[in-house]
Amino acid sequence: MISDATTNVKISLAEIFYYVFFSLLLFAKGIGLYDGQSLFKVFLILAMIAWVGKMWLTKYTIKEFCIVGGLLFLGMIVYLVSGEKGALLYIFMITGLKNVPIKRVFIVGATVWTVSFLGTACLNAVHLIEGPFKVHEKLGMGMIIRWGLGQSHPNVLHISFLVWVMFVVYLLGKKYDIKAAFVLMLGNIVMFLYSVSSTGVIAVTFYLGLSLYLKYRKNLCLFEKVLMQMVLPICIGYSLVAPLVLQGDLFAKINDITNTRLALAQRFLSENQITAFGIRLADITTSQLTMDNAFVFAYVTYGVVLFVLIVAAYVLLVNKYCRAQKTKELSITLTCFVAGIMEPFLFNTSFKNMSLLFMKELVFDESKEPVIALPGYIYKEYEFSFDRLYWTVMCLKNVIKNRRAVIFSAVAVGILIGSIGYLVLAKVPDRILVPEPECDVAVLIRTEESLDFVYLVSEDAAPSLNDKVVGFVDDKTKMIIYSGGIVMMERIRDLVCSGLTLGAILVIVAVIFPILRRKEVLE
Repeated sequence: MISDATTNVKISLAEIFYYVFFSLLLFAKGIGLYDGQSLFKVFLILAMIAWVGKMWLTKYTIKEFCIVGGLLFLGMIVYLVSGEKGALLYIFMITGLKNVPIKRVFIVGATVWTVSFLGTACLNAVHLIEGPFKVHEKLGMGMIIRWGLGQSHPNVLHISFLVWVMFVVYLLGKKYDIKAAFVLMLGNIVMFLYSVSSTGVIAVTFYLGLSLYLKYRKNLCLFEKVLMQMVLPICIGYSLVAPLVLQGDLFAKINDITNTRLALAQRFLSENQITAFGIRLADITTSQLTMDNAFVFAYVTYGVVLFVLIVAAYVLLVNKYCRAQKTKELSITLTCFVAGIMEPFLFNTSFKNMSLLFMKELVFDESKEPVIALPGYIYKEYEFSFDRLYWTVMCLKNVIKNRRAVIFSAVAVGILIGSIGYLVLAKVPDRILVPEPECDVAVLIRTEESLDFVYLVSEDAAPSLNDKVVGFVDDKTKMIIYSGGIVMMERIRDLVCSGLTLGAILVIVAVIFPILRRKEVLE
């Protein structure tokens, strides 16, 4: 029986402003926008207006007011020196959290990220829109396409999926179990099929495994607490010390395993003067010379002062969570550390480091009465009723519980029919043409003499009727012609996508139909 309990929630105007700020930036990143684009600037301006509204309508203690003011002052200095907005955006995220429940932030984040990120990824997967991609030598198949599915890079795609998984697992709470981990791991594999990001698939697997382990650890022992508090120092040691200390074969092996990340870190750390407030990133990076390590990025770009503050805050946070047995928060935070040595998303403008939301506990003490308010401060509260949403969710829950066999059958039948339909009806190209700028430079140089290429006047002007053109730019851009593995990989992806798409449609029908007929929903 569905509960008759009401689900009215009181939310202050200041809290609403924060959700607007958070949602705008999250949505912009979810649909693949990045810093420098005009549309992203529009989202950023609107988000900043909402953030100012949140801060204006919030009261602080003297200590909080000083901390917030200090963080904003430091963030502005770093931005003026480095030209990078990432640190400032995260400081806005943290300083706006006063009187905002973290769980509600995760609910808003999960909703926005599902609509924006997953929606964009699905539209790309079924070829309704075409987003960025790269062509690399992977999986022993020669040159294959790595899709971003709307994100700026395939690695960004998988990190974005990691963020979605974090939202889901955090909100599942105690309901997260082996079955949920298995389903999310299947999603991880499907995402890897498109991104071919080894760092991404490892990060998601690590998070799912760690979350499952910590869920069943009611009381962490001393060894576990020490081990978890060592993760950050180890990651920083690997990022900042190892590139300058390791030499010879050991350096070469680790550098090869990490896809030249160690050599890149060594170059940035040794060739640039580390300053108190950072250096201008645009002066030391190119499209090929990138910082793929978040700790190296923060240390070099933002300088010693902010980097030390970040590390100190994280040390305090992990220690606090170990003592309080907050395993959900620990899982997210530790995973961010591990992923940060492979990807730069922790501190740049990606706005994907959800572990920084937990910094609220270090900045604000909501048990103390605030005494400072900005001129014109008002407090206004609204009451929202989520009865209809609650009823719908409970209906879905009951239908899924009562019709598990039907749903499982729908998935199986959909995948089977969709896959067979693709094999029978789909036209498979003999060759795929891709723009030269999207191809791995090292491979292009190595295979230059054996490459076939052509210049096209339009996307429809392929040399052969059975050629497929991907990512056409203009008639001055060289199109490289590939066959073999690249064609096979696209066929595998489309086969999987066809099966999953039809399976998802049948599941939706199997779940929604009884609700529309108002059957089983009150049982």
